[in-house]
Amino acid sequence: MKQSTRHLIELYMTGVIALGQSAHYIQARKIFVTQSASDMSLLSYSIYFTLLLHAFGYSILINKKLLMFAEGVGLIGAGSVIAGILLYS
Repeated sequence: MKQSTRHLIELYMTGVIALGQSAHYIQARKIFVTQSASDMSLLSYSIYFTLLLHAFGYSILINKKLLMFAEGVGLIGAGSVIAGILLYS
């Protein structure tokens, strides 16, 4: 595969990963606007946050800045949901 094609695919997939992390921000906004996290699972989001942290660490290890960005977006979003759960449960 050509280097330029590989780079375009990498950019595309980084966007897909980062966009996929937007669900956390939607959920966090709902928690903070309604001031309720009664149906949210702290355990589930804690597991997800831990997995994102490992993926972020791996992206640092392999020195992939775009992946670092995408996983960082997910960490902040999942962390926001966890903060909301702790505040409003």
